[in-house]
Amino acid sequence: MNVHFNNPNRHRHPIYAAYLIRLWQDSPDGPWRASAQSVQTVEIVRFGSQQALYEFLENEVASANKQSSDA
Repeated sequence: MNVHFNNPNRHRHPIYAAYLIRLWQDSPDGPWRASAQSVQTVEIVRFGSQQALYEFLENEVASANKQSSDA
């Protein structure tokens, strides 16, 4: 299914980031761990907690917003 949004800015250069997110537990009672692999660069960043993953993603969005406002 293709979804198209009526976005007047869609023809500008969009800022885009895609990550493959993996979540796992090393043991049934252990903490959830995570990794985020950039689709563009294939770099993998590993996290010891869900909170660390969330903070990484929030920082990525904040950085992208700053870059777009500086352009």
